[in-house]
Amino acid sequence: MESADSPDAAAYARDHDVCVTGGWRVPDARYQGAFAESYIRSLALAAGLNVLHAVVDDDGVDAMIRYSGDVGSVASPGADVQVKSWSTPSGSDTFWHFDGLNEQQYNKLAGGNYQMPRFLVVLVVPADRSRFAELLDDGLLLRHRAYFASVALEPRIEAPDPRRRRRVLVPKRNLLTAAALRAMLHPELVAQRSGS
Repeated sequence: MESADSPDAAAYARDHDVCVTGGWRVPDARYQGAFAESYIRSLALAAGLNVLHAVVDDDGVDAMIRYSGDVGSVASPGADVQVKSWSTPSGSDTFWHFDGLNEQQYNKLAGGNYQMPRFLVVLVVPADRSRFAELLDDGLLLRHRAYFASVALEPRIEAPDPRRRRRVLVPKRNLLTAAALRAMLHPELVAQRSGS
């Protein structure tokens, strides 16, 4: 890392989404991404689900969500998620217009031939990192909300280019809650949770 005292440090920080702190440039994207994964992990644990991570990140999956046990005839149902954070959301009344995936990342979610269903999870976060979490009298508030989408029915892109972006329309009605996360794994898990 270069010192933040260099003549163009402020311009670099502004142009590359980094925070200048303690004389060093610290990329905000690292914290934002780690926060998003922690948010998903917290939600999964609150839903009574386990979260696994690959040792090598080469399959486009940030978290493997699993239920420990049988649901009907399915043992240990699960879903794989690619987690993205987003501090500059845009969209329509019904969809977020997420342009944060390149074509190679998109292809890791598209197509329906995965053993476990795959989802894109987008966490909308405040632009100011200091607002990610707030301690309240009755608990810890994590900001803001996560949404999910599946592109399993979409075809993969032939000859994907990592320099090109692929827009995903993320339905705003697909708010990621504990019940929604359980339903992603298996529809009967929602009834089990509410009945327990």
